[in-house]
Amino acid sequence: MFRHTLLRLQRLRAVAQSVSSPQTSLRQASAWINPMLSNLDAKVAEEVDAERLFTTPQVHELLQKITGVDLENKVFRSRRISNQQRRSHFALMTDERLENTIERMKDEAQLFLQFVPLKEPREIKTELLAHDEEIAGFDSSRFVFTDISFDATDQNRTVVVREIDGKLRTATPEEHDRMNRTYYNKQNRPVVDPAVFSDPWLDSALARDEHEFVMDWACLYYEADDPKFVETTKVVFDRTIAANKFDVFYSTRHFGTLVFYMALNNNLPPLLNYFAGHGELRECALLVRLQKTLYPEWRTAIGTNDTDLKIVQDFVKQNPRFKPKLTDLTKFLAQGGQKPFKHAVAPNELKSQVGARLLASEKNIDVSRTELAKICRECEEQEHALANLGDVDTAVHRVLGSLEDHIKTLRMSENSLTVNQTILQYEAAKTRATTLLKCISAGRQYEKAWESLKEVSKEDQATMLGTLQELQSSIDVIRNLVPTAAMNVKDLEDQKDAFLAWQSTAFFLALQQGDTAKIAEIHSTYASLDRKKEFVAIFSKGVSNRFANANFARTSASRFLECVKHEIENQMYIFFGEKSGAKREFLDSDECILLVKAAMKKALAEYGFKAVVTEILHAENDPLAYIYDLEKSVPAVTNALPDTFTEDMREMANELLLYMRDTFLDSAVDPLTSALIKHVQSKVDAMDLVTGSHRTRIAAFSSACHDIIHLFDNSLTRLPKFFEPATIKQLLQRPVTTAVDAIINKAKNWNFARDSQGKTRPIDDLIKVNSAAGQLIAGLSRLKISAEKLEIDAVRAWNSRVCDATLKNVATAMSGEVQRGVAEVKEKLHSGIRKGVELPSYAMMPSEYITKIAQEVLQSFHKFEVFFADDNITHSFAMWTDVSEEREEDLLMKVMRDLCAVIVRSFIETLGDVSALPPVPAKQLFCDAGYFRDALQDLRIPAPALDEVITKLTPT
Repeated sequence: MFRHTLLRLQRLRAVAQSVSSPQTSLRQASAWINPMLSNLDAKVAEEVDAERLFTTPQVHELLQKITGVDLENKVFRSRRISNQQRRSHFALMTDERLENTIERMKDEAQLFLQFVPLKEPREIKTELLAHDEEIAGFDSSRFVFTDISFDATDQNRTVVVREIDGKLRTATPEEHDRMNRTYYNKQNRPVVDPAVFSDPWLDSALARDEHEFVMDWACLYYEADDPKFVETTKVVFDRTIAANKFDVFYSTRHFGTLVFYMALNNNLPPLLNYFAGHGELRECALLVRLQKTLYPEWRTAIGTNDTDLKIVQDFVKQNPRFKPKLTDLTKFLAQGGQKPFKHAVAPNELKSQVGARLLASEKNIDVSRTELAKICRECEEQEHALANLGDVDTAVHRVLGSLEDHIKTLRMSENSLTVNQTILQYEAAKTRATTLLKCISAGRQYEKAWESLKEVSKEDQATMLGTLQELQSSIDVIRNLVPTAAMNVKDLEDQKDAFLAWQSTAFFLALQQGDTAKIAEIHSTYASLDRKKEFVAIFSKGVSNRFANANFARTSASRFLECVKHEIENQMYIFFGEKSGAKREFLDSDECILLVKAAMKKALAEYGFKAVVTEILHAENDPLAYIYDLEKSVPAVTNALPDTFTEDMREMANELLLYMRDTFLDSAVDPLTSALIKHVQSKVDAMDLVTGSHRTRIAAFSSACHDIIHLFDNSLTRLPKFFEPATIKQLLQRPVTTAVDAIINKAKNWNFARDSQGKTRPIDDLIKVNSAAGQLIAGLSRLKISAEKLEIDAVRAWNSRVCDATLKNVATAMSGEVQRGVAEVKEKLHSGIRKGVELPSYAMMPSEYITKIAQEVLQSFHKFEVFFADDNITHSFAMWTDVSEEREEDLLMKVMRDLCAVIVRSFIETLGDVSALPPVPAKQLFCDAGYFRDALQDLRIPAPALDEVITKLTPT
């Protein structure tokens, strides 16, 4: 309240300052001056005060005289209005009474011809009240604050706008009026401007000569100082002048404003031609008087004794620039200003025309007389039918009395088959007679009700309802007795539609307020008019609207579900509580209980839980926190119902709450999937595998994989508590696929096997990548076990690439050493033999290169033993080798066998053709091969290919 008062004081202070500040520039020209039509000098146009001139008594009097009063064709003509017009009244009058009546109607017509106020439009510029930079960018939309207190009027109501950049300003005229229409709705004044005020619809309306309709609606819709009203009025007037359609405004409340607009712009020639064409010299003179009143000039002032003809002639002489435009006026003045006799014809031709019209009138009278005679005959026939119906009623009563006497007489007779058959025949006749009586009674009620309906006022709702109920009751009776009877059902349904239109509004209001007594009354009304299905539809819609308009908290899933549960409990109290009138009056049957249940289920289904879940997930920005909240809140949905609930209420409440829970969870699948995808994508996007050291890249990769696996692990642990396995599979498959694809796409460009200089990384650095890959593959494997058919083939392929790169780098280094050593032995021994040097020592012990290789193989074995102590590395190589993780020893041996196989193959390929070796190099290589085989046998690694080579190298 304090902020509201402060805001109004700021506004008043600003207005006071603007009023008290001196004017530094001349006032701008009036908005009613049209530069395209005006014949005024610029200086004169700036000095025009249109509002003051329009309200001048002398100008007002001249405009009233020029407007004219056409009672029959304009003022009191038939119009398209929502209120029903009074039926025309015909009366026989004397001449004196007729003159008095016409004068009275002219006085009454002045009420319809009151001019529309002509005002300058409000300024469109706004005033800055405050600029709070600290809240700049707080929202993507502007906020409008409106003073809706009772002391504020539409004109002085405070409306301010908070801009996106934090500026607080006053509203523009368009915003101010739109807020008035929003909070204080009036008939035929929608919030958004009607289309008829803009092209092409405005042009279409004017083409149909609906100028008055457009202007009348504009006067109702806009304020007189609304810039849009001034703009619309000028557009309509300009097009009227351009088309010379002055007849559409003549003798209407808008004609005076049009004349003033033309005189203000010194654009009288079109209007002077119009009046001259109709022979109205007086109106032409009044126009000139108006022009000189608006722009007085002592040199051309009108004399007191000047006649209308002289006034007009002087105007033409004083304004020679208008002479080419005043064609009709010039002809009129040439005839001495006498009103021409239009369409003058010869007496014989005139007599012929009058005779033809008289003949046509007589024919019309004959036709009308024939139609009236036909209507009279129909009325007489209906009266005769009603009289006959009364006779039939009397006759049927007599037949019934006679039948009852006959039945009594027969029953007193002896009991024989013939007598019994006669009694049955009489009973059947009695039944038919009773049916006929009911039909007659219902027919009378039907006719009477229709006659009453024509006389009942629409405001008398109680009588209208009773009459409609009588009609419906009589139709039901007649249809039950005579199914083929022709009834005026369509008109009755139209009448019921019109009557129930206001009932539906009251129905919605009663549902919003929980007024069960009113609902029961409306239910009775709909049921009596055979509109029960319509009642059910409106009831369902009302409950849906109540849910849709409820202010449920959306800060978390638990808070939202709690609010919905509370609303369901309130609905239960309204319709089934001990104090509820509904339970006693119209909800005491199973059918109505099902109605309430179905309506509430429909309301829950149509509420839009998906949007709620999306909003909550967007606010939390953590899908795992949302899942934790679901785990806590979903089981509590059906717990702790109020103690005041009866057993039936508990059963129904539990059913609705379970339906609400299931609907909410079903709606949460897609938003939760999207949130998981967004979350894992953000984790992968934050993973930097390009910059930084090798260790920081591995740390970033491991951290992202850990967070993603943690998210999926926790989801799989908690989701089964409220989702089916198939739903979990549907929920997780896309996030997992997205995570895998995103990680693999990032890792594709990661050159982990080489450093920045292109050198091969040592095994200790490479094995860390295996550890990170194993962490990812192990986590995804657990997910695959928990949720079947999750696709992780892309991760498998990337893991194989990492393992291949690790072993390849180790094996390549050792193979190169072997190739260098073997080549060196072959070259040195061969060159020594050529020189005749004895080299017996080469055959006594293995070469240095082979001992080094054997040591490196042994070191690799021990390193991999240590590496496989890390579960993640074990996962990585186990997935690569398809060896079970539980058999770690087999996994180690498989890796070592593959590594040693590469080295042995390199040794054999470097040896080449063993038979071609000289004896001394062969002997040395035999020793090297044997040493290498012994080293492999110590590690329990078989090498059959090496055994074959040793056999070939064995000295003979």
